[in-house]
Amino acid sequence: MSYKILIIEDDNVVWEKMSMYLLKEGYLINRTSKSVEGFTAFSEFDPQLVILDLQLIDHSMIELCRKIRKKTYIPILVVVTNKDSLERIEYLSAGADVYIYRHFSINELIARVSSLLRRTYCYPDEVLRRVHAISKSDFEYIRLDDDRRILIIRGSEVNVTYSEYEIMKVLVTNKARVITRDFIIEALRGIDSAINQRTIDTHIANLRKKIEWEPKSPEIIKTIWGVGYRYMGKL
Repeated sequence: MSYKILIIEDDNVVWEKMSMYLLKEGYLINRTSKSVEGFTAFSEFDPQLVILDLQLIDHSMIELCRKIRKKTYIPILVVVTNKDSLERIEYLSAGADVYIYRHFSINELIARVSSLLRRTYCYPDEVLRRVHAISKSDFEYIRLDDDRRILIIRGSEVNVTYSEYEIMKVLVTNKARVITRDFIIEALRGIDSAINQRTIDTHIANLRKKIEWEPKSPEIIKTIWGVGYRYMGKL
């Protein structure tokens, strides 16, 4: 299968670099250079992954990210301009799954794209069996649906982002254990990833809004101060 990737990129040099190497990897590429045209391109091209990259932080770009996320739960990768954590958090809160810095290497881009697609569409059978077994035997009110990558909570379907689903899987498959932020980071991206502890906290906060009765007083995903998180059993 040739995965389709939509790139929203306003720099022709970066676009040429991205497209040349992604095409070599066998991906089908489409590009638009303006955020205002992005959703139309997304709807017409129907990609399996979106890369968002404007050189300056653009609130219309953030709104586009939010709009795509409301429509679908395909992976969204954003290229951020600097190491300003507020910019990264803004994009993650809008629904992006992962980010890389503007001066990325092409090998890093290829690796991240491959990882996102593999984790989203190509789960090993043993991972699926493990998650389904846990969800059926241990939880009366929660189930991880890998086919649609959603949570079934109290009989209702709850849509989550790629990273939120991965974090939930890590927590559920390690029920009652204290899971460090570094463990989650390694499980999601690898130990040399740009993702950090603060962005993990942002994903956890977003998850709590979706699964907790009182997100500000969580009972399902507990914070273990100075260490990480613990999943507290069935909902």
